[in-house]
Amino acid sequence: MQIINFDDIYMRGGSSSELPPHIKILLEATVSQLSWVKDPELVYNRVALEFRPPMVMESQFSKMDEHVEEAKYFNNLILNGLSDEIRFAISQILLSGCFSQIKPTHNFRVKIADIWDGSEGCDWHNDSIEGGDFVALVYLSDHDVWSKDLGGCFQYGRVPYRDGDGYFIDYSGRANEIDINGTVYPSSGSIVVINNHNHFMTHRCFKLKSPNEKRITLTIGFDIEVKKDFSSESVVYWPNDICVS
Repeated sequence: MQIINFDDIYMRGGSSSELPPHIKILLEATVSQLSWVKDPELVYNRVALEFRPPMVMESQFSKMDEHVEEAKYFNNLILNGLSDEIRFAISQILLSGCFSQIKPTHNFRVKIADIWDGSEGCDWHNDSIEGGDFVALVYLSDHDVWSKDLGGCFQYGRVPYRDGDGYFIDYSGRANEIDINGTVYPSSGSIVVINNHNHFMTHRCFKLKSPNEKRITLTIGFDIEVKKDFSSESVVYWPNDICVS
């Protein structure tokens, strides 16, 4: 199994691998128990009610200057409402062998979690305004090997520094400058982790050729924290001091 390489994440914007078989089975079982409904916003095919409490489902971001605080509030609302079983499954992904490069020295802190089925397609962007330092995207589909002809792939890369760049970069306007450093196809059980705290790192996803194609994406925004005791096992921290090992 190829491990997630954090050197590549820092320098190239991302790194990908595959979940260990037992973690994939755990995640598939957990996802099968979710309450899936048609996405009322019609962005995706389906969303899970466990990740869309009523206040989130009915929300609208009305003012740009309030967006960040609203997003953080709703992210915490989602995390606090997840069941122990869902938190356990997500935590086991971060504690899996995929992260063996940093587990000896770091713990994890979950900042956001979301799940959907489908791919709306989105241009180059960065999520750092409201996510964790890193974002893991885990894919479940009907294909152990995803065909390029299905669409729905994910790419990450880096936009070069330009004198005068501020925090907000027009990624789509500078698409021809972006170095594409990785392409990930959503084969079932694949995982990609991207750099979400360097705004020169960017990513995009492509629309599915068939809107009915199953492409479930579990998104985990997280930070890493240096352990006080390197001899201790890694743990995953959630809001309200919930700890999963």
